[in-house]
Amino acid sequence: MREERKRPAANNDMKFNDLLVNSKIDPREVMVFRHRPREPELNRVFPWLAAERPAVFNAYQQTHGARVERALKKASYVASFVGHVPGKALFVGLYSVGASKPLTRAAYWRVPAYKEMKAFGMEGFGDDEARSSVLWFDLRLTDFYSAWKGTLVLEWTGSERSWWRWAQRNDFNVSAMLEDSALDAAMKRWDRFSGIVHRLAVSEGVAIQLGAFRHPQAASATFPR
Repeated sequence: MREERKRPAANNDMKFNDLLVNSKIDPREVMVFRHRPREPELNRVFPWLAAERPAVFNAYQQTHGARVERALKKASYVASFVGHVPGKALFVGLYSVGASKPLTRAAYWRVPAYKEMKAFGMEGFGDDEARSSVLWFDLRLTDFYSAWKGTLVLEWTGSERSWWRWAQRNDFNVSAMLEDSALDAAMKRWDRFSGIVHRLAVSEGVAIQLGAFRHPQAASATFPR
């Protein structure tokens, strides 16, 4: 069941960590991600992926570089946001961190979600990586303030390049509570992306239909067995 919470007026006194504590979640156990893919085409469609393709969006944050892997092993939760505009972070969801598994380069590129994002220009686990495998983390979406997906906006101070942070070490002031989801707005721009999606559908090794993009349950991102 979708969690419903009363939407408060944004004010400078409200902080994201307060929401965590109110839900009996220790901010010391929460990593906060502000996703803004460096690949231009993927970055343009990323809010739309968060809205329409949640499994693909999640796959993006399930593998990382070695430094983030080490940090993520210590976390119990990932608070996931997208960098929709400079200096702000748009809430997507809170994910519990489960077990991790090594993923070879060959296995990585067998994951349907990574094939799909490659068509949007994602570099992923490339041949230039010295590591023979990456860790895949089992991240599962919780119902934490799920009704605020796409509407809760935080201030993201400091360097834009600092895209992951520990919750307890930072003040994440609530900047705005939008009346309508900014992610839903991305969904309404579907026609602008139809040409890109068509190119994705015919890309080598990607067997997907446009209907699957309109219905996320039709094509989920799963760990290869």
